[in-house]
Amino acid sequence: GIAAFGYDLVKSGRLNKRKHELYDLKINESEADIVRMIFDKYTTEGCGAQRITTWLNEHGYRARTGKMWHPATIRGILHNPTYTGVLRSGESRSEVIPELQIITSEQFERTQEILKARSEKTVSESKIPLNTRGQSLLAGIAYCGHCGSKLTLTTSGKYRKRADGTIKETNRIRYACYGKTRKQTDCDGQSGYTMHILD
Repeated sequence: GIAAFGYDLVKSGRLNKRKHELYDLKINESEADIVRMIFDKYTTEGCGAQRITTWLNEHGYRARTGKMWHPATIRGILHNPTYTGVLRSGESRSEVIPELQIITSEQFERTQEILKARSEKTVSESKIPLNTRGQSLLAGIAYCGHCGSKLTLTTSGKYRKRADGTIKETNRIRYACYGKTRKQTDCDGQSGYTMHILD
């Protein structure tokens, strides 16, 4: 196995029933410093995974393979409870093992709260309707008056930040002539009709 970033696997001198050498985890101090930096930047400086990635890469810190950091790796680290010194195997977890603890349980909990709040914020910011069919009366039964091809629904959401920081969201839902937008027919009509006008 490969130890999580921040730890090394060291031979324990013990063998399992199949006579395979067992390994113990041990903190890798230079990696552990980076792990602490990542958690500190996230919880106390309010940096997101992307900004932490950029900062580490610009300051010459490298992932274990010597490669540049990637935001997904940073997020993986922020989600990993091993750093609190708790080992998991399947459903069971150990008590805190002090010599494996890189960050406190409190800081880890705080991190999880911020991660959750941030992901909920992202979800609420992307409220473009995935399926607008329910809102439109004629989807699938309206045809272009010019070439007779079916009209399909398209949405385009626009977001504008108002001066007070709130987001104004306008959703345009339009019918588009399928033949014309896909260049299948030489339709001479308009390619789109705004939904509420047509309905």
